[in-house]
Amino acid sequence: MGRATGGKGTRTASWLGDRCSSIDLRRGLDDRTAETVINRAEWLGDPDRRMVIAVFGDGLSAAAVAALQQQNARQVRRVVARAAARLLEPIAVFVATRSGEWPNSRAEVGRAIYHHGRSLRETAGVLGLSLYTVRKHRDAIEGIFESERARARRPGPRGTDRDIDRGWR
Repeated sequence: MGRATGGKGTRTASWLGDRCSSIDLRRGLDDRTAETVINRAEWLGDPDRRMVIAVFGDGLSAAAVAALQQQNARQVRRVVARAAARLLEPIAVFVATRSGEWPNSRAEVGRAIYHHGRSLRETAGVLGLSLYTVRKHRDAIEGIFESERARARRPGPRGTDRDIDRGWR
């Protein structure tokens, strides 16, 4: 599951595996992962951002955050874990860095889906777009993302391979 790198420790979020689909807030996160989540929390909407910063930045438990906001601790734990998992996804970083180059509607769709965690139908309702348009924008974003990932994985000049893990050195 976790992949060791050179020296001590493990890669950021290595215990999450390759896909950050669920985070157990009862387990401790390593400092680098928590710092990454805090730095990317600006991409979230206001209620989610406050909870993520309270849990990962201020060190409060989900139960303490729930008590402050008069909510159910299980619900807070679920919201924070899902938000953190979205922030750790590579496509969320891609949307944050590249959305300035896209048409406004595509950028809004990307942020709504990959940062705010909205479904296609919710995104269509919030942005006042048709479901078809939202789906087309989402497909375009994922297509661009995958093509750039494939390009980054191609061997570099002089036959070197960028995918070789040299962390063992």
